[in-house]
Amino acid sequence: MNIGDSDILYSFDRARLIDRACNGFMRIDGLTFKRARDYMDKYSARDYLMQCPLDLSTKELVSGMKDYCLQRRAEMLEPYRKKRYSINGDPIHHLYIIGNGFDRYHGADSTYMDFRNYLLKRNDFVVKMFELFFGPRSMMNNFDDYNDYLLCLQYGRKLPAPKNTWAKDYLWKDFEKYLSELNRERIFDFVDENLPRLYEDDENFSYAEYLGPIDIVADVVSSCTFEMQYQFHRWINTIHYKKGFRKNMLYLDPNAAYLNFNYTLFLETEYNISREHILYIHGDRRQKFGSLVLGHNVEDNEVAFDEWVHKHKNRRRYRPNLKDKKGKYFANDKLVYLAFF
Repeated sequence: MNIGDSDILYSFDRARLIDRACNGFMRIDGLTFKRARDYMDKYSARDYLMQCPLDLSTKELVSGMKDYCLQRRAEMLEPYRKKRYSINGDPIHHLYIIGNGFDRYHGADSTYMDFRNYLLKRNDFVVKMFELFFGPRSMMNNFDDYNDYLLCLQYGRKLPAPKNTWAKDYLWKDFEKYLSELNRERIFDFVDENLPRLYEDDENFSYAEYLGPIDIVADVVSSCTFEMQYQFHRWINTIHYKKGFRKNMLYLDPNAAYLNFNYTLFLETEYNISREHILYIHGDRRQKFGSLVLGHNVEDNEVAFDEWVHKHKNRRRYRPNLKDKKGKYFANDKLVYLAFF
């Protein structure tokens, strides 16, 4: 056997050992082939397998490989361990992420269902319209005829707010999701899809047939955004911890950093955490009314309108029908918007 043949046999034996290590790793740890290979590649397990004895048992091979990978992982993490963060020059060793569960733990009624109950007492019209827009009786779920939905909007505001488990379990549980869908583009699309197709050449054609329904839906949108945001800020100012909450207070590092998704100030008022150490992601109750981020970022009006114009600029139904001196209609090639709210 020459030297070349020896090298080939060695490479073959080494490849078999690597396959044996991978298969043993899969079997012992219950991994898929891909996960085992990804783990071995991530921590360069091949470097270990290329220098370990060929006669090791599979169990010893896998055990040694895992120890090697853990050591490699520690080496890779070391630069991050040495990195230091500070606030005003003071080192920060811990980061707390605070969500609504923190306030709930202390007995605060701070869920979106609590907000709904607050709205029912202050402005039940907002609750009725919001649930009419997205609830079981909504335009998306229950109306085949657009005019029927408009009638429902007109008379629904005079009805009492529905008391059902659906609103509690689904709608207000995902309040932020539904609120983000309450936008102008959605309204434009809905009106466009559901209004009756009018005859563009009809001499009795009137854009008032468009403007009226849009104004009705615009009223719903305005009520469910601006008024809701105002009432939401007022509600935030009423939230308080239940009596006796101090018996269950937690230890919080006053020198740590805090990412706070809540609007309340309990970290400062009850735990004496410095404001400099807290980042209020959505704002806090001290801000002026209307400035809190309520679940989602509101799209810029001009951007939304420009996108709508671009989408519909080639549609004849959005161009005005003008008359010549003889009273004959002719088409205009310029887009005219009817309403934007």
